Amino acid sequence: MNRLVIRADADQARGTGHVMRTLALAQEWHQRGGPFLYIGRILSKALERRIEEEGGAVRRLDGVPDRDRDRATVHEEAGRGGWAVLDGYDFDADDEQDLRSAGCRVLSVDDSGSRARVCADLLLNQNACADRIEYDCSPGTTVLRGPRYALLRKSFRGQPGRPSQQARHGTFVMFGGSDAAGLTGRVLSSLAASDDPPRAGVAVLGPLANAGADAKRAIKRLGSGWSLESDAGDERLTAIISNSETAIAACGTSIWELAAFGVPTLAFAVAENQKQVLSCLVGMGAAADAGPFREGEFAASFDRFRSDASALARMRDLGPAMVDGRGARRVADAMLAFDSRAEAELRPADAGDAFLLWGWANDASTRAQSFQSEAIPWDDHRRWLAPRLTSEACRIYILEWKTIPVGVVRYDRIDAAMARISFAVDRDFRGQGLGLKLLEMSRPLASRDLAVESFEAETLPENAPSRKVFRRAGFLEEPGARGGRPRIRFVFNCRQASRMGS
Repeated sequence: MNRLVIRADADQARGTGHVMRTLALAQEWHQRGGPFLYIGRILSKALERRIEEEGGAVRRLDGVPDRDRDRATVHEEAGRGGWAVLDGYDFDADDEQDLRSAGCRVLSVDDSGSRARVCADLLLNQNACADRIEYDCSPGTTVLRGPRYALLRKSFRGQPGRPSQQARHGTFVMFGGSDAAGLTGRVLSSLAASDDPPRAGVAVLGPLANAGADAKRAIKRLGSGWSLESDAGDERLTAIISNSETAIAACGTSIWELAAFGVPTLAFAVAENQKQVLSCLVGMGAAADAGPFREGEFAASFDRFRSDASALARMRDLGPAMVDGRGARRVADAMLAFDSRAEAELRPADAGDAFLLWGWANDASTRAQSFQSEAIPWDDHRRWLAPRLTSEACRIYILEWKTIPVGVVRYDRIDAAMARISFAVDRDFRGQGLGLKLLEMSRPLASRDLAVESFEAETLPENAPSRKVFRRAGFLEEPGARGGRPRIRFVFNCRQASRMGS
C-alpha cells in the first residue's frame, strides 16, 4: 500500500481532535500494511510519541505558520503518490488542488460545513448533522456523511454496537485535549456543591489541559469514589467509558466514543462548529444539551438529565446504532476502492443498517415526496424495522457502489402474487441512474424470495424522478386517487414482461 500523508495540527487553540481522529484512520491504514506520516504543528510530545508508537512518523512544522511554506512541505511529501488527508479549519480547495497536482488522492475532513468549494477526491463529515450541509463539490468528489464513518481509534472498536452488559456506575467527565475554558474543574466544583452529587466518577484531563489544580480540589470534595487522571491512554479510556453510567463531555471527538458504548451524555458545545452537531444529536435523542455553563445552575441540569429514565434509555440504544465502530474501516475501504472499476453490488439489509435506513427515511426530499411527510422518530423506526428484517413477506436490499451505500429498495408482499415497492437513493448519488439499477438488480431476487410475479408502486404525481425510474424499468402507469389524494400507481408483471421481451 502507498503511504498516507496526514496534515493536522494540535495546539492549545485547536486542541487534539484533528490528530486523534485521523489517528484512527492511520491505525487502519497501517494495519493493512500502509505507512503513514503526520505533518503539522503538534505541540504535545506525548502525541508525537503516540504517533510513533503506532508505527507512524512525524514531520514537524516549526516557527510561525506560513501558508505557502507549509503547503510546499506537504506537497513535497505527498508527491510520492498515495493519499493525503487534510484535517483542520484552515484548509481549502486550493490546498486540495495543490495536493492533487502533486500526484496523490486527497481526503478532506470537515465538520464546520462552511466550505465554499471542495476539490478533494473524498470529503468526510462524520457528524450527525452532515446531511443538512450543501457542499459545492467539484466533479469527481464523493462525500461520506454521518456517524457511519465516525473515526474511532482501535481501542474503541472492540465492543461498540454491543455495549457491556455489566452493571455500570459512575460519571465520566472530559472536555477534550486542551479544555481551554477550564470546564473540568468548574463542572466538578458544581457537582461537589450539589445536594446529591454522583457518588462515583472519573474525570480525565487531555494532554494539553492546564486546569488541573481546580479539578484536584473539586475531586477531593467529591470524595473517595472519584478520581482524576491526566492524558489517559486509549486502553484506560475504553475501560472508563465502558464502565460509566453517564457522561459530561464536550461535543467533540469523545462524543462518538461515548455514543458507541451507549453512554448517555450531557454535552457542551465548547466550539462554534460543535453547536450544530449538538443541536442535531439532541433533536434525534442521542444526547442532552448542557447549554452554556452557569455555576449555580449546572448541578440542577445534571439532576434533570440523570433522572429522565426514558431519555437515558433512548441514548443507550441509539448511540451504538449510530456509531458501530467500523467508521475507520469504511473510510479506508472507500479510499482503496476509489480507483477501482467495481460494479455496484446489492446486499440484504440487516440490523446494523438501522441508523442508515433511518437517515434515508428522514431525508428532507424523501419525506416531502412521501404520503406521510412527518419525520419518523427513532423509537418508531426501530419498532417498525425489526420485524421486517425477519419477515418472510418482506425483503430490503441496499445498493453499494465502491463500498459506499447509495440506495435502498423494499418489497412488501401484499397478496399471493404481488409485492409493493418503495425505494430511495442517497442524496449525493441522485441523477446517476442508480434508482433504475436498484430496481433491475433487486426485482429478480424479490420475485424469487417472495414467490411473486407482479409488483406495484405508488407515487405522488409531482414525484417526477420516481415516475421516470418506474417508466424506464418497464412499469405501466395508472393515474388515480386514494383517500381523496391524487397518486400514480405503477404495475409490473414479470411474465408479461418476459413475453414482450421475447
